Amino acid sequence: MKSTHFINNNLYQSEVQYESLRDKTQGRDAFESREDSDSNRPRAQRCPVSVCSYDVIFASGPEELLSKFSRLGHRVVFSAEGFCWPDQRLASKYPEVHAGKRYLNSGGFIGFASDLSTIVQQWKYKDNDDDQLFYTRIYLDKTQRTKYNMTLDHRSRIFQNLNGAVDEVVLKFERAKVRARNVAYDTLPVIIHGNGPTKVSGRSQPAGQNCLQCVQFLRFSLFGLLMRTRCCGFKLQLRVLLKTTTM
Repeated sequence: MKSTHFINNNLYQSEVQYESLRDKTQGRDAFESREDSDSNRPRAQRCPVSVCSYDVIFASGPEELLSKFSRLGHRVVFSAEGFCWPDQRLASKYPEVHAGKRYLNSGGFIGFASDLSTIVQQWKYKDNDDDQLFYTRIYLDKTQRTKYNMTLDHRSRIFQNLNGAVDEVVLKFERAKVRARNVAYDTLPVIIHGNGPTKVSGRSQPAGQNCLQCVQFLRFSLFGLLMRTRCCGFKLQLRVLLKTTTM
């Protein structure tokens, strides 16, 4: 399941959840009808954000998200990772990158509504087929990549996929905020995606373990990454994190 947040330049937000990619296309008419009824929110300004709904943390709000999207200068931006999945044979077909992650991950993307709607309408597969492979094929098609002005977030300015990148991310502490910082590219991602084995739940932690065991157990978990510090103030860090991500 993915969760899609519709955001425009007036920072209006709503949320729709879909069971499959087909549901996304069926929901398009309802979205457009609501949009057309509000003259203050023109279609050209709508920027849907699609993210996986159960292993994602929003580290900041729509203002920062839209600002970073605008600075990238593209109409459609997908998150990136260091693995070519699900078809590794496509790795050589990707454009070369001089710095950053090379391969598309569909766990997070943002773009203008008109472009994303047209892309999604190309879905002709079964509901349980791989949506990442679907988007990958579109991205690797140079004609479509140019048509929709698509790119990947190679340096995790917006999206941070954790699988294979845990060691690139540390915590940045401020007075009332805790942010995940990518030290490899010196960026503060807005959306943290605990894909792959990094989504192990911190709630599975064995009770009564000391600090070293705690860190070792949580090393590859999403919450473990966002809570690691030099001391084991686990409960305090959890309260700070939850407060920060729900603001």
